[in-house]
Amino acid sequence: MSDLNRLVYASGKAKQASYSMQMTFGRMSEPLTKVQKVDSTKTAQSYDFTYKYEDSNHPTAPTQIGHEHYTYDANGNPTLVENDSLGTEQGNRNSKDDFGKRRNANGSYRITESTITVFEGTLIADANRDDAKHKGLTLEQAIGAVAGHELVHATDAKEINRDIRHEIKNGTPRNDREVLPNKVEQEIIEQSKTLNKQ
Repeated sequence: MSDLNRLVYASGKAKQASYSMQMTFGRMSEPLTKVQKVDSTKTAQSYDFTYKYEDSNHPTAPTQIGHEHYTYDANGNPTLVENDSLGTEQGNRNSKDDFGKRRNANGSYRITESTITVFEGTLIADANRDDAKHKGLTLEQAIGAVAGHELVHATDAKEINRDIRHEIKNGTPRNDREVLPNKVEQEIIEQSKTLNKQ
């Protein structure tokens, strides 16, 4: 662990394979490199990732991790991931990507998988602004608020169905898709502030 409690090195054995992992970080705690070495390709792959941050509107959100290139919307949500080694795309702008979408017997839609990533560096940078959304919260509370927001997108069956139906019909995300996630995030922020006063 680093002096800021960041994991910078790990090694050990898992599932019959030995591994080692090393990371470096920037001034805002954003990852700069991640190298993993594994002695068995049956268990996991070795890799050497460099993180790039080239979007001035989102300075702590990576624009590239290894071979994957990220594009973000105005709110900082990833909208497209392109892999230059595999020639693949994932994201809201790719009509071929089904996001693990499945249709239920009743005609509604659901997703079968979801990943939530919260970038600590983005929250740290945001905390320094006068109009910071998470002002007065600890870093852990801010992460919890953002995770609560993203969990609505990932797990709320009604919202998922509405999102998918709108995207299929219109080819774009619906305009009010952030209303409920923002409400949940704001509730967590208010609860955290109340706890901090006790």
